[in-house]
Amino acid sequence: MNYVREILESYFVLCPRGFSPSTYRMYEVMALGRCPVVIADEWISPKINAKWENALVFIKEKQVADIDNILRSLGPQLALKKGAYAQAIWLEEMNEEVKYKRFMKDLIEIYHQGEYSKEQLFSYWRSRPFRKENKWLISQKIKNKIISK
Repeated sequence: MNYVREILESYFVLCPRGFSPSTYRMYEVMALGRCPVVIADEWISPKINAKWENALVFIKEKQVADIDNILRSLGPQLALKKGAYAQAIWLEEMNEEVKYKRFMKDLIEIYHQGEYSKEQLFSYWRSRPFRKENKWLISQKIKNKIISK
């Protein structure tokens, strides 16, 4: 419960990238009505009807040293406003019940299009070409780091 209390006592909550450009912490923070601070250069928004700039603060990975100044300049009022919008997105578009209904609907739609079998989809999602297409390969991440400096 300390984790939840820490989030609820904060205006902004840091959500650094995980293995992928996104992180589960962002969704936890949204559900609790606080402003997520996404620290990821390659973050890709979920495909839902939301104005992400109204719900999140985005920090480039090379700006990590300036996070304190950036967040102080934004202030608590903006954090509360973004947190409320983030929670509204969560409740309307991403809560467990809605998320799984949308996920199943999307899978059924893909399946009925008849282009891919279930086995083909799973095989592709686990493949190197899929990781390359999404720029998740280690070599691509290193290259992006070098270019961004």
